[in-house]
Amino acid sequence: RVHSLRRETELHIYGDGSLGGSTERKLVDLIKKKAIDDAVVLHGPTKAPYDVLADSDIYLMTSKYEGFPNALCEAMAVGLPCVAFECHKGLHEIVDNRVNGFLIDRNDQEAFVNCCIELIDDATLRKTMGEQAKNLPNRFSKSAVTQSWKDCIRHAMGY
Repeated sequence: RVHSLRRETELHIYGDGSLGGSTERKLVDLIKKKAIDDAVVLHGPTKAPYDVLADSDIYLMTSKYEGFPNALCEAMAVGLPCVAFECHKGLHEIVDNRVNGFLIDRNDQEAFVNCCIELIDDATLRKTMGEQAKNLPNRFSKSAVTQSWKDCIRHAMGY
């Protein structure tokens, strides 16, 4: 849907998915069915994820379910604004909506597309959100996590 509105866009997908080769076959079939082979590139796994991320403009997370989203955090750490479906409330600890990316209600595909378009159309917004995204590692540094655990334990013990 994004590509139909902004023909210059491309979606690059890395990895082989949780189902291995069958995931790729499903994606290839879907790409052909939707006639978007000019807009979607399947790369498979990469040994240089930071190079790939640094050469990108926006990170999209379309997961329906996710534990701790390492790939999202890695993308933000290199300065990519993100558009992510809110697959769990914990993502609010990572994505500060409209500050370092967009956090979209999990079933609101229209909002997801609109936020993608907003980032595509506004280079200043991409840059500003990307700069804010670079601050994410500070929230999850060893010292920050250690202090959070200490505070939690103190609170539990009544200190």
